Amino acid sequence: MQNQLWFHATLVAIFIGLYGWYHSITDHALQPDFVARTTANLKLPYMEFSGKLEQSPGDLREHKLIKLPNNLVVMCAKDVDATQAAASLSINIGSLDDPSELNGLAHFLEHMLFMAKKYPDESEYIAFIKKNAGEYNAFTSLHSTTYFFEITNQVLEETLDRFSRFFIDPLFAPSSVTRELHAVDSEHKGNLQSDRRRAFQLNRALSNSSHPYSYFGTGNLETLRDSPQQRGLDIRNEMIRFYETYYSADIMKLAVVGNHSIEQLVEWSVAKFSDIKSKGNTKPQVIGQPLTSDVMGKVVHYQTLSNIYLLSLEFGLPEFKAQYKTRPDLYLELLFKRQTPGSLFHYLKQNGWATDISTGTLSQDMDGFNTFEIEINMTPDGLKHYNDIIHAVFEYLRVLVAYGPQKLLYDEISAVKELNFRFYETPGVVNWVLNRSQRCHNQHIVPGHYLTAGNGVLDFNYKDVASFMAYLHPQNYRVFLGAQNHSDVEFTTTEKYFGTPYRVDSLPLNLTDETMMDWTEQYRFHLPTPNSFIPKSAKVVGKVVPPTEVALAPSLLYHTDAYELWFKQDDQFARPHGYIRVEIAYAQTTPLSFDRAAAQLLDKYVAIILDGELYNAKVAGMDYSVSFLTTKIDIEVSGFSAKLPKLVDAILHRLKTLNIEDHIFQDSLTQMRQNYQNKRNMQPFQQLQRTEHPHFNLAYVWSFETLEQQLANITIDSLQRLATSAFEHTYVKIIVSGNYYESDAMDTARNVQQILDSQPLSADKQVHGRVVAIEPGHYIHRTQMSDASSLNGASLVTIYCGSQLSAKDRVITELLAHINGSPFFNMLRTKEQLG
Repeated sequence: MQNQLWFHATLVAIFIGLYGWYHSITDHALQPDFVARTTANLKLPYMEFSGKLEQSPGDLREHKLIKLPNNLVVMCAKDVDATQAAASLSINIGSLDDPSELNGLAHFLEHMLFMAKKYPDESEYIAFIKKNAGEYNAFTSLHSTTYFFEITNQVLEETLDRFSRFFIDPLFAPSSVTRELHAVDSEHKGNLQSDRRRAFQLNRALSNSSHPYSYFGTGNLETLRDSPQQRGLDIRNEMIRFYETYYSADIMKLAVVGNHSIEQLVEWSVAKFSDIKSKGNTKPQVIGQPLTSDVMGKVVHYQTLSNIYLLSLEFGLPEFKAQYKTRPDLYLELLFKRQTPGSLFHYLKQNGWATDISTGTLSQDMDGFNTFEIEINMTPDGLKHYNDIIHAVFEYLRVLVAYGPQKLLYDEISAVKELNFRFYETPGVVNWVLNRSQRCHNQHIVPGHYLTAGNGVLDFNYKDVASFMAYLHPQNYRVFLGAQNHSDVEFTTTEKYFGTPYRVDSLPLNLTDETMMDWTEQYRFHLPTPNSFIPKSAKVVGKVVPPTEVALAPSLLYHTDAYELWFKQDDQFARPHGYIRVEIAYAQTTPLSFDRAAAQLLDKYVAIILDGELYNAKVAGMDYSVSFLTTKIDIEVSGFSAKLPKLVDAILHRLKTLNIEDHIFQDSLTQMRQNYQNKRNMQPFQQLQRTEHPHFNLAYVWSFETLEQQLANITIDSLQRLATSAFEHTYVKIIVSGNYYESDAMDTARNVQQILDSQPLSADKQVHGRVVAIEPGHYIHRTQMSDASSLNGASLVTIYCGSQLSAKDRVITELLAHINGSPFFNMLRTKEQLG
């Protein structure tokens, strides 16, 4: 039976490969070719895509897809409303392409590429960007390295000239090598306290050692300085060799957006980037699967720094880039995250074993292989029952396979994506250039889909989904179990780069045998019922008015001793979106630390309840937040306007009828204790910003240690009293904005009043936030990191500029901060190498 399953998986892999190959070559064959053109002014040659670019009717930008003589593909976009311009160049070379003996080389090259022979001054590019209200950055992923900037439109040409030279005549100054090696090492040290990073590196290290996925992608001084020196290698020469070998225009994608004419953007792109060398397709072919048979069927216990309990099931997949229009992974994500009765998540929460589930692949654009991960955030009791959780996962998969891929569920995803596509919201310039430059590396995406790949409407394909699910079987996975403390587990090894203690054992037979998926149905799993939150229509009620007539603020529809209703109809965007906020102030004396801890505990309790009951709303393109604060309750909903009032009603009904149950109360307590304890493992600068700074500047703020101590004093009865009394006397502010009429806002307010049915809260009972009065002088506060093993520290300097600043004064202080930002960064990071 086991051999039959593996044979089936092999056939599926062959099918997906042939299917993607066939559709790739046939789709490309059907597309019109690029046609020869010359630029308007300099008469420079380039090729322009003459076919139809798939584009949302709501996308008002003008686009051109071109190919330079060196085969670099460029997407240009004119946006008349853009206040800033941006560009991103992504090359299809990442950390998977590092030499085996020089881990982190691609990342180091990324750090070294911000100087060119034409502009040899070390800080010239940074200074130019900052001088012109810009930002820049770069990052290295597994399969690509991406460089980008944002700048004022007026200096886009000058910035493109500087930017392009990095890829034409990079300087690679010897004087920068030591500094950037330390910068890479500092980046790695900054990640040492991250459990997410530690788990990812452990995952890679325990993969097939001959596969590049097992490498250490970030790099540090050991891999990039010490080890090369011991072998007689000059790291600068190796980096230049890497650049000369792989940095080819043929595997680069550029995206540029600005408010200039499309012809001008094309002219600049051709003029500035055509001199990048074409070396052919230099992308190394990734061969084989990192999750080979010798690393599968294992359970890895590892120690976390934070007080968390993580269970991860990882399955090996082939490359599935060709399925960019069907995305079978999204179908599985929808079913695993669903919390309605009959779902896996509902079952695990009912047993008190899990608090969250997430699924995903490494990246939809991985070359040669992929993985699918089911990650479950467990409770302490869940860790004790991880075997039972794994059994439940495979029983759920068995049920999904038995039902087969359901077009109805795909239609739910597609309905929301279709509305998002139809009523396209123009992304910020940086997000747009990053998305377009990276996604277009996928060779299966036809040029006509370059604008919409990843954003367009999905196609249902039964075979794609069935083939994907065929890999999720007990002979094709491994397990990672992360916790601070594992009972009866003795760690035997330490991961090299993060120092994570771990132990590897073979999974017991009852967790790898094919009979796991042949059990009788003891969990009563079933597919979800239709989602009632999916919008049935998308009628737009408002009209776009000239900019001079746009209402700049909401209007007050009515004001009583208990309610305020504010309203603002969309008169700018003509989209079926809305936003509703209900702020409920409730009676409270001067808050104590107990009140704050109780409010946060109730906030967690409510989140657990609503996340399960209202998950369908999020699937349907809506979002919500409910915040139980010390003196008020904030409810915010946004998304497609048609069903937002229904969502508000559902939230308020649930809050008004809240009955504190013991098992959810205990889960909430456990999660809050974990949250408070895990604050100690935040990065030092985060601890200063989120804990120390508010504590010294705001009233009614307490340390996490104090709040954690107060949890012991909270009972079910005291939490029930808070949940009930919060609605006895209230003062409610409501704002309705977006795709609504005034009558819709009035209806929403009436529903809120009927549901709350509370007495007015007098003004003298309302508690407002207060700030601490800081007297003139110099104050220094020192605090010790909770984790003594942390290699990093931080300092936060606050300069108080007075309590009565005018609008002009505020603008001046922001301008001063911006002006000082670049030299401050240059001094601390570049010259003194402090972080």
